[in-house]
Amino acid sequence: MHLFGFLTESEKSLFLLLIGISGVGPKLALNILSGMELGTLIAALCEGNTEKLKAINGVGPKLAGRLVLELKEKLQSLHLSGTAGTTDGRGDGMDRIKADALSALVNLGYQKMEVLRALNGIFAEGAPKTITVEQLLKMSLQALSKS
Repeated sequence: MHLFGFLTESEKSLFLLLIGISGVGPKLALNILSGMELGTLIAALCEGNTEKLKAINGVGPKLAGRLVLELKEKLQSLHLSGTAGTTDGRGDGMDRIKADALSALVNLGYQKMEVLRALNGIFAEGAPKTITVEQLLKMSLQALSKS
């Protein structure tokens, strides 16, 4: 068993996305995450800047291209594009609330992408800054029942 720790939910989310790519294991994913600052890494992935990615030890031209190809849309759907360390620009407290709501809804049987769309829609419409997990769950269930 291996234990991995992360400072923010954004780092954890990116790690999980990285290990989902063919040819990227946990060791390489950690190497990529520690190869440059999180915001710079996300920006390089979203902009398709393979030169910056190739500067990371263990990332060659083929892998850099694959990382950009497979992660660009996923990062944008998770609102990781253009943010340095948080998924929604409000801080780690909101990351935790969003992650808890996502986990609860997935455990209730909803599809992860469906839940992410609902959550992103709620935050795009201007969710309250002091929202609780319970409030977010209620709003999410209402959004999911409409779709």
